[in-house]
Order: sequence, then C-alpha cells, then structure tokens
Amino acid sequence: MDSLRKPPEITGLFTFYAVNYPQYELHIDDVIAMQKGVSIGKAMENLNILIGSTYEQGFIRFGRFFKVYVQSAPEFRRYPSDPLNLYVKNERGEYVPYSVFMHLEKRQGPNELTRYNLYNSAAIRGLPAPGYTTRDAIEATQEVAQKVLPRGYDIAWEGLSYDEARRGNEALYIFLVVLFFVYLVLAAQYESFILPLAVIFSLPTGIFGHFYFLGSWD
Repeated sequence: MDSLRKPPEITGLFTFYAVNYPQYELHIDDVIAMQKGVSIGKAMENLNILIGSTYEQGFIRFGRFFKVYVQSAPEFRRYPSDPLNLYVKNERGEYVPYSVFMHLEKRQGPNELTRYNLYNSAAIRGLPAPGYTTRDAIEATQEVAQKVLPRGYDIAWEGLSYDEARRGNEALYIFLVVLFFVYLVLAAQYESFILPLAVIFSLPTGIFGHFYFLGSWD
C-alpha cells in the first residue's frame, strides 16, 4: 500500500484487510482428549452447534412455517471464556468439560480470510488519479508489484479491471481485422483489388484533417 501511493497515476487507495484484529484461538490437547475418550471431530461439531446454531427441522402451525434452530441459551455463550464451561459427550456417554482438553489464547490475526482463484488474498481498491486513465493505473500497479512483492506473491484483477488488463493490444488487432473486412467489401463493390486501396489510404488524411479543424475551432 505504501509503495502504491508513490506513483502519481494512482489515488484513493484503501483496503478492509487488517492483520491486527483481536481474536481468540482455541488450543486442543489431542492426548488429553484421547485419554478422556473425546472425539475431536464430534467435540468441534458440538461446540459449533452450542456457540453458533444448527437448523434441525421445521413445522407448520397456524398456517405458517416455523424453523427450528438448536443452540445454547444466551447466558451460556455471552463471554469468550464461556466455551470452556460447556460439556461434550465422550465415547462412554459421559459428559466431559471442554476446559479439560482445551484452552483459549488471545492473539491478533486477519479480520477475514478471503480467497481469489483458490489463493489467500487481500483486496485493495484504488482509482486513477486526475489526468490519468485506468490503463495508466493498471500499468503503474503492475510495475510496483514486480518491484515490491516478494517471491510467492502475485496480483490479480477483478471486475472491469480484469477485462481491461487482459485486453492489452486487442483493440489494435480488432482494428486490423475490421480494416481487412472493409477492404474485402470494397473490393467486391468495385470489383477490383486496387481501387479499394485508394479509399483506405485516404482515410488517415481525412481523419487527421477532421481532428485538426476541430482543434482549430476550439
């Protein structure tokens, strides 16, 4: 972000990505869980239901459809340490508190995990500065990325910038193809392969004169 602010072609940079978001990380002791007969998969599934929720079924009453969700009561999931006070059944049907094989640790990390083309990514937004085109901003971004990004990192585009970055010299190729088809149409019309050349070669002069007189009028 600091490097992208230096080129004059780019302005209005911002991102919602942050790596210092306060979080709690759950640490599970597999050995103790195994000694207590607790399956880690079932323990996490149970914790997800208790802290979050799960949709079980629905029923119709009074002519309306009601959904049934299962979760802990609010007073049992009010504070970050509340999951340690919950219980899970082990293989013998006994209730084991999560605090026996799990503890919480405060840490900082990304506020969200986003992926683009299956890769972990961070979205950065920006605009071309006044007096510059989006193409200028794209090329400036690519130059900065080549110089600054370490090995294993790359940039990708989305939205209209994705189409414009892929386009490249596509407009030039389209112009040449259109010019070729115009030549074929004129050749069929004049029944000659030479006369259309006079019309095509006169176009640059006409276009130049048109813009020249427009500039003179302004």
